Amino acid sequence: MSESQEFLKYLINETLYQIDPVEMSSAVNEVAATKSPIQQPSASKVEAVPQVSDPKPSYQAPINKVLILFENPNGEEMLAVQKDYLTKILGAVKLTWDGVDSRNVRTFPLEQPPVHQYVIAFTAAHELGVLSPYQMGVKGNQKVVMAHDLSTIAASVEYRKQLWSALQQMFL
Repeated sequence: MSESQEFLKYLINETLYQIDPVEMSSAVNEVAATKSPIQQPSASKVEAVPQVSDPKPSYQAPINKVLILFENPNGEEMLAVQKDYLTKILGAVKLTWDGVDSRNVRTFPLEQPPVHQYVIAFTAAHELGVLSPYQMGVKGNQKVVMAHDLSTIAASVEYRKQLWSALQQMFL
């Protein structure tokens, strides 16, 4: 090895690249002396971390026959004003809020088509295919109605009439 270093001295004449082998070996020894030995962690310090399951509930399994799809970009639940209005609409077709499943498609998008018997989508992001608004569609054993969001329906008499007609076809 020392022969190759000697050869390099003659090949490269610039002082920047010339290294004195005596200085080099003393610098390496100093660095080796200042380094502390690597400490191995003891087995008693290592703890097994318990795995936490995902706390989000699964929305694929139906609890009730009716699924309400809606969009709320600011939270997981429906706004209180819209929920109160929807409770009145559901009461007109002999349903209650506790008797339906609800799902915010903004927070929990549909991964699979829902398996509920009835689906009411107050959003265009329902991923159920192309549906005409306020027209009851049948897909297999499933009845589906797509409507505007509840704040738009509350502001329009025409949309309320169309929704009422579609819900009558679906439930009454």
